[in-house]
Amino acid sequence: MLSGTAVLARLEVAPYPAQMAVNPATGYLYLSNSHGDQVTVISHTAIISEINLPGNPEAIGVGPANSYTYVALRDARAVAIISGTEIVATLPVGGSPSVIRANPATGFIYVVNGAGSSVTVISGTETVATLPAGSYPRTVTLNSRTGYLYVPNFYSDDVTVISGTQVVATLPAGVYPKSVAIDEDSGYVYVVNDGGPSRALDTLTVISGTAVVGTVQVGDWPWGIAVNPRNGCAYVANYWSDNVTVVRGTAVITTLHASTFPRAVAYNPANGYFYVADSVGDRVSVISGTQVVHTVAVGQEPVSVAVNAADGRVYVPNLSSDSVSIISGTVVVATVENVAAPIAAAVSPATGYVYVCNLYDNTATVLYGTTIVATVNVTAEPRRVKVNPRTGLAYVLGFNSPTMTVISGTAVIGSPVMKWSATDIAFDPTSGYAYVTDGEGVAVLDGTTIIAYLSLGGRHDYGFGVVAVSPVSGYVYAADQLRDQVVVISGTRTIATLPVSAYPFRMETDPGSGRVYVSHLKSPEITVLSGRQVVNRITLASFPPVNWWDLYPSYVREMAVEPGSGAVYVTNYYHHTVSVLEVQPDFNLAPVSPPWYIRSGTVVTRSIELVSQLDFTEPITLSITGRPSGSVVTITPNPAPPAGAATVTVFIAPGAPLGPHTLTLLGTSGTLTHSVEFPLVVFVGQTFLHLVPRNYPTTPTPVPTVWPTPPPPPTKPPP
Repeated sequence: MLSGTAVLARLEVAPYPAQMAVNPATGYLYLSNSHGDQVTVISHTAIISEINLPGNPEAIGVGPANSYTYVALRDARAVAIISGTEIVATLPVGGSPSVIRANPATGFIYVVNGAGSSVTVISGTETVATLPAGSYPRTVTLNSRTGYLYVPNFYSDDVTVISGTQVVATLPAGVYPKSVAIDEDSGYVYVVNDGGPSRALDTLTVISGTAVVGTVQVGDWPWGIAVNPRNGCAYVANYWSDNVTVVRGTAVITTLHASTFPRAVAYNPANGYFYVADSVGDRVSVISGTQVVHTVAVGQEPVSVAVNAADGRVYVPNLSSDSVSIISGTVVVATVENVAAPIAAAVSPATGYVYVCNLYDNTATVLYGTTIVATVNVTAEPRRVKVNPRTGLAYVLGFNSPTMTVISGTAVIGSPVMKWSATDIAFDPTSGYAYVTDGEGVAVLDGTTIIAYLSLGGRHDYGFGVVAVSPVSGYVYAADQLRDQVVVISGTRTIATLPVSAYPFRMETDPGSGRVYVSHLKSPEITVLSGRQVVNRITLASFPPVNWWDLYPSYVREMAVEPGSGAVYVTNYYHHTVSVLEVQPDFNLAPVSPPWYIRSGTVVTRSIELVSQLDFTEPITLSITGRPSGSVVTITPNPAPPAGAATVTVFIAPGAPLGPHTLTLLGTSGTLTHSVEFPLVVFVGQTFLHLVPRNYPTTPTPVPTVWPTPPPPPTKPPP
């Protein structure tokens, strides 16, 4: 059992632990041991009871209106009811009870009897009904809005609809209905039909209430289904056809067929396309909006994608064929051979140079157009390269090496050394500083010089793995994979710590809104950050395992953001799909600078800019916190329009505390909240500088080095 990051106890239980549930009334955890004929009862870190239950105990459910725990005995055709650690009743049910679900509104417990073709309804410790179902019912799903429960019957090709203790309808479905997902806002119920041996029968039956309203053709062998409550779409994962059918109501919105193993994705601003590298299928999928418009054959094992925004060319390193494919639009226009084990690439927007990491010989190949212009020695096992758009410097990070290589043009100009192995790098477009994670913390580099190191308490082998910079706020976001959090940095100081989901794995920023999107290795979720807040959590489709090594429900390998629409494209590596996340209209507060200097006893008036994103139209309520005592703040208009400005007037009464104060401007509209901080300095007399309190810092902010422009590239060769 885990608490934080410590293993508190290791508990020996009976063979083949199957399912478990926590009873919130007692706090006990109940674990069924299917072949051990026991249920283990655990309190915190101790086994407090082992209840003998012959008959293959598997499914477990908890009563919402009592403290009972219900255990299905699959071979005994019974359900045992436990209170605390005692069996208080055993009720006979149908053959092979396999699923237990509760209706919190009524308190009823529903037991699906697969071999018995029935559903048993229990209230407390009594059976109140045994309802007929079709042949081999698979599961039961509740619509909490209507109270209807839907039971797909695998061999009779129909769905039983239950209300309370009555069967209210039996509806025809497709061949072998096996799972159900519900959009409670629209009321649509989506039933996945396996289709049997005929792939033409792979369909989705759509139900509203107690009526079938449509049948939708999906891909080959539909397996998993999930509903996005934000947009009302149902996403069907099709196992054999390697795609996802997106359905809303009775219409197919789109079919996303990314590739076999989508490994990398990048956005091309020259044509608006997204390019997805398929490392097993040896191809690149080209996506426009939500459609795959072309599939481009490349070399063996394409592992990354780099885009030259100036000419629109796309560079794809092919790891196993020692080559780089160059794509223009949807056509391979050149292949550069003899690039040893290329694993990553980055383009310098200033010079057009393309830097390619060569994994096994500790070098980087420099391309210009379709020509190799240099090969330089770099750090050991180079795996990542990024170019600082402000300085034009290329940074190469190695695997398990604390040394980075910094390249200007085609020459190595420095090799800064981190405390531990460098894992990721991001750049502040204003200062040009580079922020590098190394597991334990974040280093701040000015060119090749480490000017600060923030030790954030991570571990060098398992800690801070990825970093991103918001171009709107200038904040730096470092993901702590050890403690499931993101640390927010301003300049060279930590200003916030934000909780996120399990194992933050990748981060990507939206240059338009400044939002930061965080994917998670161990959670099918995208956490959305803005400023110093978590503003949204987007649930991804959770797919069943494909292979034994597929440990996680939605392995997002890479992400990319479309600057115009803010749509987010995420690659689900093992599940052969790309998810397109629809970003809702939003607003933002423009950064406030420079500091506000106010003489005691006077008034200052400033304008605050509000930014509408994706045609956001709702009014925004503004407030300010952190103001010094003896001050009065007014904001007009308030609420303010989302695209415009508000006037903030601050009066500082005589005797107010002198020196710096940090104010927070908070904007709220419905469920959306954003904030921005700004400094306010109170002084007396004629000038602030003569009356700085002794503890007020006067050390000037470091000025970033102005790096010379790299030498011009050679004459561009013909394509």
